[in-house]
Amino acid sequence: FLNDFENKSNLKDLTILIKQIDVVLSKFIRGQGLICLILSIFYSLTLFFLGIEFGILLGLFAGVISFIPYVGAVLGGGLTLILGFFQLGFSLELFYLALVFLFGQVVESYYLTPKLVGEAIGLNPIWILFSLLTGAHLAGFIGVLISLPVAAILGVIIRHYFYKMINEN
Repeated sequence: FLNDFENKSNLKDLTILIKQIDVVLSKFIRGQGLICLILSIFYSLTLFFLGIEFGILLGLFAGVISFIPYVGAVLGGGLTLILGFFQLGFSLELFYLALVFLFGQVVESYYLTPKLVGEAIGLNPIWILFSLLTGAHLAGFIGVLISLPVAAILGVIIRHYFYKMINEN
């Protein structure tokens, strides 16, 4: 009776899936951490060289908060522009500050996230964009935060059963 129960419930598949999900989510977290580290270094160095007081601290904050898609660049860039305005007034350096965060956001969105997170979790950049948009539409801000891990989990489950279906035939 117990053997029939184990065969019907696919407990072996469940343990395999849990291990695969664990691997994918740990790769996701490492990829996001690496993106935060790269952006922290980039923002800190550029703000320091542009002569912004507390530039290194502000750059570290902007890089660390960038784990939240788009919010990190908006919050970090907004604080930097406000601080830059009070230090520099309306000047060309204020424009450079905006360019730094625009460049950081473009590099993060179009290169770092697809390369470091997308490849780590096994998702095509189109699926990453689709999952972010779907998460935003269905659950707003919280949906954006959880959309990539959920997409990674769904990808593991779909790939597992797709390969299992192919191997059975």
